Amino acid sequence: MDMEDGCMVTEYDRRMNGVEGGKQIELALGDLERIVNNPKVTLETFLLMLMNYDDMEVRKKRYEELSEKFQKWSWAKVETLMFGGLQFKEVGSILTNFDAKNLKKIQMDLFDEEIGKEVAEEVADLEQWKNAKVIGLNEGCKLDLGIANFLHFDELTVALKRFTVEDAVTVREKLLKTAANTMEIAQVFEQQYTPKRRDQILCRRSGFQY
Repeated sequence: MDMEDGCMVTEYDRRMNGVEGGKQIELALGDLERIVNNPKVTLETFLLMLMNYDDMEVRKKRYEELSEKFQKWSWAKVETLMFGGLQFKEVGSILTNFDAKNLKKIQMDLFDEEIGKEVAEEVADLEQWKNAKVIGLNEGCKLDLGIANFLHFDELTVALKRFTVEDAVTVREKLLKTAANTMEIAQVFEQQYTPKRRDQILCRRSGFQY
């Protein structure tokens, strides 16, 4: 915690030590920078959470400070990204700093909002979004985004502003082609579903969960 003439930090052995003239956020970011700039490091999970500040100007300043630093860092390999307390458009600018080839999962717990088509498509067009295999977004955020932007995911949890009959057909056909138990999947959409061909129920691949 910060004090008038410095701050207190917790060491690995949980001891509290004073740092004269230090600021907690600067020390923490310095430690983080040394980790993420190490090319030998692979982070299984990186969590970025902005607390709900009563003063939105303070929150905006904190986000801009972090965003500026992130752009300058080299970044280690990160497999799972978790975001909390951000807006969807803010997630997009942070995502661009990470290597898309290593990113497997993006999990978001964001401010509740309806996310317009332009902002949603900008994020969905990023290589980080296209290469990830798992996406999760709290249901308070409703995306104005077509179903085609989700078909490459193995697993997803999202709330959409629009989901048409055509979208449902697209999802159904995708599941029938890739799921291990096509009968069970098909009957979610059509209770009396009967496969037209025997090979439709002998599929052994599993590549999409909805």
